[in-house]
Amino acid sequence: MKRWLSILLAVLMLVAMTACGDSGKEKNETKRPSMDPADYVAPEPLVYTELPKNLKAEQVGSFSGEAKATNGGLYYKEGDKYGIMTLNGLVDSGPIYTVCQPNKQYFMVAKTVGDTTKVTTANVVGLVDALGREIIPMKYASIELIGERFARVAELTGTTDKEEEKLTKFADQKGNTVLCTGNWYLYDLKTGQPVPGATGTKPYISFDCGGYVKYVTDAKKSVVATPDGKALPEEPIHLKNGYYAIKSTHTVYSSEGVKLFSYDPKVYTPVESESIEGFILAEKQEKGNKTYVLLNEKGEVASAVFDHKPEQHGTLFHVGKALVKLDGTPVVKAGCNSVYWEPVYGQSWAVSDGKTTKVVDATGRVVFENKTTGSKVDTKLMLCYKSGSEKRYYYSSKDKGFTVGGAGLAPFLVKKANGTTSYDVVNVLNGEVILTGYTDYTVSDAGDTLVYVYAKKPDGNTDVFVVR
Repeated sequence: MKRWLSILLAVLMLVAMTACGDSGKEKNETKRPSMDPADYVAPEPLVYTELPKNLKAEQVGSFSGEAKATNGGLYYKEGDKYGIMTLNGLVDSGPIYTVCQPNKQYFMVAKTVGDTTKVTTANVVGLVDALGREIIPMKYASIELIGERFARVAELTGTTDKEEEKLTKFADQKGNTVLCTGNWYLYDLKTGQPVPGATGTKPYISFDCGGYVKYVTDAKKSVVATPDGKALPEEPIHLKNGYYAIKSTHTVYSSEGVKLFSYDPKVYTPVESESIEGFILAEKQEKGNKTYVLLNEKGEVASAVFDHKPEQHGTLFHVGKALVKLDGTPVVKAGCNSVYWEPVYGQSWAVSDGKTTKVVDATGRVVFENKTTGSKVDTKLMLCYKSGSEKRYYYSSKDKGFTVGGAGLAPFLVKKANGTTSYDVVNVLNGEVILTGYTDYTVSDAGDTLVYVYAKKPDGNTDVFVVR
């Protein structure tokens, strides 16, 4: 019967669960970190104005199996239970969850299994953060984050033989399809409360637009509303940061529905943008030509006038074939075909004509330039190097003698062979050994602020370090 419920939960969870290993945290740990939220100190983001030559590793945990860092925190498995720890290791829930599924800065969790004779006993999962604070109560069958601010939950009420009555379906242990009835709701993650009116019994699509939501009712009516359930008069212009504009009144609102400013459509009109953070992108069309500016929360022009739609990379902007600062000062004047920004180190990577590669820091200063013909910057390979009479500095996951472990963009943390069984983590800028004596390493840049190294011991245990 337990197997039946496991299959049900696995199918109903609408975001894929990441395995956390079969073995758990070390049994010989004598004291867990405090669970008092007052003791928690959030990690400070790493933003360098130059390439760091001195890095140090700080151990935040040791596990007898696998531990994973996500945007929300570390999670691990001990026996048949899961635990959650903050990224800096100060707050640890202990192994208290029967289910733990990371999703962005949250975790979908359950503490109970329930009676397997009824479909309704699948309503046991909720949403918590790394401090264990309950965002959505543990009384649903599934939780799907549909954006940064909202989540759609499913509450099962029974089964049906009619396809048109189902909310979702699953395959039982015999491989038969079971149709489940139930209700869905939209939750505002900022308040931990359902959005009034945003509910139904059919699996229609919902959208998270930051400052408002869009959903379809059982009557197949499309509704656009603010988080408190107030219907908007029209489909807004969806802006970044949760902002939106009502075109008929030429008004821009914050993510909380507060009026920010009115605009003159004959001057600049706010437009949608996928890359702009902290500003509002606005467009002006005149005699067939378009120009763009960035507006602040008061509607004031906060940037230079751009002749192409800008793409933001940290503090820099890719405009046409140039990489510029907010005030329009060029960093790479022309031929900048591609730009990749590494948020962990706060720097931009610019490619000029596929021939010249430049590493640029957050201030726009070119750290170094490589003029080797055919050099490339790639989000997976991150190839960028300079040659010298004695040293070659590599930024590549597949290069001579160095391999970046784990998830792609960690140019300073590499794996270097040291005998047959152990490896060293080294800083490729100065050759300094950061970690040594481990059999393997993987790297993740959880939260886009810190670099975590999972160092595997010869006995199979894993030590977790944050490197800064």
